[in-house]
Amino acid sequence: MTTKEIKKATKSMSFESATYFIENCGLELNLIQSFPFGKMWEVKNNNEITHISNFCKSLIDTTAEVKFCWNH
Repeated sequence: MTTKEIKKATKSMSFESATYFIENCGLELNLIQSFPFGKMWEVKNNNEITHISNFCKSLIDTTAEVKFCWNH
């Protein structure tokens, strides 16, 4: 799955829904940080990105904010 597809799919999801989506989108992930308001994974089977993270936009709004660390 590409970053554009992930970003588009998670755009209006809640933090919990986006976390579930990321964990089940076919990427080989290794969870490296887990907080009640955010998670970060190392991506092992993708040439485009090395890490993906999902955080709540704010403590009031639980909408997901997905970000990527690009592979150079």
